[in-house]
Amino acid sequence: MVHVWLVFYRRSTKQDQDKDVSHTQFNARLAGGFIVFFALSFSLASFDLIMSLTPHWFSTMFGVYCFAGAYQTGLSTLVIMIYFLKKKGYLGNLVNENHIHDIGKFMLGFCTFWAYVGFSQFMLIWYANIPEETFFYEQRLTGGWEVISYSLPFIKFVFPFLLLLNRPNKRDINVLVKIALWIVFTQIIEIYWLVFPANFENFHFSGLVLTFGTVIGFIGLFGFVVLKRYESAPLIPVGDPRLDQALHHHQ
Repeated sequence: MVHVWLVFYRRSTKQDQDKDVSHTQFNARLAGGFIVFFALSFSLASFDLIMSLTPHWFSTMFGVYCFAGAYQTGLSTLVIMIYFLKKKGYLGNLVNENHIHDIGKFMLGFCTFWAYVGFSQFMLIWYANIPEETFFYEQRLTGGWEVISYSLPFIKFVFPFLLLLNRPNKRDINVLVKIALWIVFTQIIEIYWLVFPANFENFHFSGLVLTFGTVIGFIGLFGFVVLKRYESAPLIPVGDPRLDQALHHHQ
């Protein structure tokens, strides 16, 4: 997967220099296959890294559930990065309200999709009432974990969903970035909720602190790498033949 990312990166930066449209065509063809590859590999990674912590439990919807949360968080991270770059003056007017609005609509859509997949998984397990499946939720409804279990649908779906229904909220980067930060925060809570009950019968606040500390460390590493890359290549794909169309999005 990392190798494919590097191919995209090298083709894009090379196009900034030679303006050859073949790089765009190659990346477009590669992207079609990569979508399928990413969907399968991300699902398998979810099984290996999270579902395997509870080896006797299984759910065919778990990969899609994790993907929905990851995509929702990815969109939120994009908003945070755009906000930061605009505040620092790197983007100027390159990203307008119409771009922000479209990202906000995607955030609303995947907020709903996450809730749909999560509820579907829970409903099917509850309705079948098979011990091999129900104990996953039983672990998370006892020992203090129930506080997170009951709160998660409201903090990760209801609250951002109601805010994102409002059109002006989706067009204002200053408002949307606050919603994005909240979604990232709730994603960390959800990962903690998915991982720790498999090994700890009772809720441990220290585990939550450890989770946030780990995430902050990775955010720092991510920020460092991204900022270093910004110094070595243009912020926007100046050689892309569709750049002018993208900059005047919906105008």
